[in-house]
Amino acid sequence: MNQFRVLLRVQMLSMGRRFTGGNINEKQKKKKSLLGTAGMAVLWAIAGLAFMYLFGMVFFVIAEPFAAMGFDWLYMTLAFLFCAMFMLVGTVFLAKSQLFEAKDNAILLPMPIPPATILLVRMTGLYLMNLLWGAMVYLPAIVIWIWFAGFDVLTLVFSLVLFFAVGLFALALSCLLGWVISRISAHIRNKTLVTVIGSVAFLAVYYWLCGAGSTKLLGLLTKQSELVAQTLGAVAPLYWIGNAAAGENALHFLLSLVILFVPFAIVTAALAKTFLSTVTNSGQNAAKKTVYRAEDADFRVKSRAEALWKRENAHLLSSAVYLLNAGIGLIFLVVGAVAVVWQWNTLAMYMTLFGWDLAGAIFVLLTCMMLCMVIFTAPSVSLEAGTLWQLRAMPVSVTEILHAKWKLHLVWCAVPSAMMSVVGVVFLFCADRSCGALLSDPMMGEALAGAGMLPDVRMNAFDMAVNTAAILILPQLFSAVTGGIGLLLGLKYPNLGWTNEAQVVKQGTAVMFSMFGNMAMLALPALLTYFGRKIMPVSVWMLVWMAVFAGALFLVKRGIETWGVKKFEELPV
Repeated sequence: MNQFRVLLRVQMLSMGRRFTGGNINEKQKKKKSLLGTAGMAVLWAIAGLAFMYLFGMVFFVIAEPFAAMGFDWLYMTLAFLFCAMFMLVGTVFLAKSQLFEAKDNAILLPMPIPPATILLVRMTGLYLMNLLWGAMVYLPAIVIWIWFAGFDVLTLVFSLVLFFAVGLFALALSCLLGWVISRISAHIRNKTLVTVIGSVAFLAVYYWLCGAGSTKLLGLLTKQSELVAQTLGAVAPLYWIGNAAAGENALHFLLSLVILFVPFAIVTAALAKTFLSTVTNSGQNAAKKTVYRAEDADFRVKSRAEALWKRENAHLLSSAVYLLNAGIGLIFLVVGAVAVVWQWNTLAMYMTLFGWDLAGAIFVLLTCMMLCMVIFTAPSVSLEAGTLWQLRAMPVSVTEILHAKWKLHLVWCAVPSAMMSVVGVVFLFCADRSCGALLSDPMMGEALAGAGMLPDVRMNAFDMAVNTAAILILPQLFSAVTGGIGLLLGLKYPNLGWTNEAQVVKQGTAVMFSMFGNMAMLALPALLTYFGRKIMPVSVWMLVWMAVFAGALFLVKRGIETWGVKKFEELPV
């Protein structure tokens, strides 16, 4: 019990410092200021409130009609279904790395600590994360229900207890999926590719449910509520949970606790028996047999820059957590390019609404918005926690090391952003044809004519040249600047005491500041261009922003080669 308490305390300190941006490396004596901690807390609070607002809108739509029809149990059932789904999404990608691939597993396992104790500590951390994600659904759901249906003590108590039980059920699912992925990946050669493909598919389904799927779901719930009640009511456990949470049946409350707790107990017992074998045969703890084949050998003498680039690229391709979380924007860029072609006429309509003089600026904005979510450089320094000694021992300069990390970001962003840019240029040159297709729809043509919004897409040669150059060049400049700033932030806020890479890539201070900073840096040019086009033409604004970002790129490069080199040399090995 004492071992569990000590390990749990370390786990909680680690989680607390990750969320407040503190450093958990004992070698780094500098403590984070109170202002910095408060700033991180505010950022997390804003993000949490945004999620609560989104879910609150869903429950606000259905609460009043459900209360009027007496569907208390149905409302609570849906609330807990949303809770379980959000908990699962929040921790399913973390479970594999947190349980079976934590860096300190290799340190803890040889100690006289039962493997089951280590597992329970890891699961406790995941459970608290589940409660955090679930609270963003449960709190708005229960507050809105009390607003429309009135306050009831029994409903509040029963639903709160069931909320904690649903967290255990979602934890069981997350851990089970993590165990399955670890077992499967142990027998797959390209683990990263399989993990990324599976994660992207999972996210695609999730975003569909949050987008078009949620709209259809709300329509079904409001218009066909009786049909939904009959369908869900036919599944007894779902009815019991909703009926118990509504405070209407104590027997259903007890049955619900059993239904939610038993899967957790079974999964925990199964994982405890297989934890040691799973850890030693998965991830970085697995014993890897290296096979050398003559046809794969590369005996060329490489330059130092090429060797460092190959090292950075190999690290990225070997880590699904790093590749997926730091590079999710690349997927959006590819999907965005396809979506523009697919929704050609719809985009032409929006261009008509905003004004065709903004066409180039809108494409630049769309591309850069997706590039904001590419943050390869922000966690790259912290990910070197166990390999800094290797870099120090190499006959390479710190400038070359930092340039290799920056180059990784530039190369991976270049092709997807160029795809989006090329589609934008083609759209710009086909503007007349796009408007012709838009006006060929009789209803759309009459509506635009009646509103006095017939599109004028005429551009002179100068405007066309500037817009084309901006669409092609500005995203590349933005990518270079944001990648360099991310690297500087990674040097400013390093975390060299992580236990798994997900802590750095998902929750690092540098990652948070990089992503929000990218968006803030993009907002100012967008607003000035839109509202300032009456002062001077959009084409001139585009020339201004190309000059501004070119100057920013020069300053960032100088900062990396001076201040950045100094900060890297001060990092403890």
